[in-house]
Amino acid sequence: MIEYIGKNLSERLTIDCIADRFHLSKYYLSREFKKYMNISIYQYIIMKRLIEAKKLILNNEAISDVYIKCGFGDYSNFFKAFKKEYGVTPKEFYNYMIKKSM
Repeated sequence: MIEYIGKNLSERLTIDCIADRFHLSKYYLSREFKKYMNISIYQYIIMKRLIEAKKLILNNEAISDVYIKCGFGDYSNFFKAFKKEYGVTPKEFYNYMIKKSM
């Protein structure tokens, strides 16, 4: 399941979709995932998407493309999640990393 999520970050990943894919009830999936990973499946997906977004930004991908490639529905959701997780906007992160590498 972890591998499936990692390979499909750009796709629509919901608890319902994943539960259907693995022939599990969404309640069982949610409970077991949280039990073994200590994080909800939703939080895990967001975390993996944000990690991938950072990698793409560091590889000079356009931020306007990054949120799409990482499976965020729109830029606003991406922006809010990124800022909440890292304390800076995607653009601020990019600018900071560029200055740091000089």
